[in-house]
Amino acid sequence: MPFIATTAAGSETSISNDFWPAISLTDARNVIRIEQDVTDPRLQHLLQIAIADVNDELAQYTAEQQQLGNTINELSLTVQARYLQAIYAHTTASLLEQYQDYDATGQRGESKNSIQQQVDAQRRQVATAIRAILGKPRSCVELI
Repeated sequence: MPFIATTAAGSETSISNDFWPAISLTDARNVIRIEQDVTDPRLQHLLQIAIADVNDELAQYTAEQQQLGNTINELSLTVQARYLQAIYAHTTASLLEQYQDYDATGQRGESKNSIQQQVDAQRRQVATAIRAILGKPRSCVELI
């Protein structure tokens, strides 16, 4: 599924493919609470990676829905919300990983361990959202 990046009035960019809902950079910024120091091109890149990864996980589900003639508008709001949850959580995890060493205050208040815990929590949200869409059990087991 190819990505389509469009720019509308007010320089608003949306990223989409041919089945799932478009992701607005502004909406992503607001939901994820991203500051302006993350540039639009960087955010768009991370969203495209998130969309590619999540869509790979949902490829069979998407194909089945398309075979049935369903569009995103015919899927439940829960499925749509879970899709957005997966995209935003994936993007948040990627941002946290890339900005581990960045601290605007210069204090280095959060340790790498704390940031890694946040990344892990976001990755669990991605897995939970995808499993919910697929109707699979939502337990995550971590090996010791």
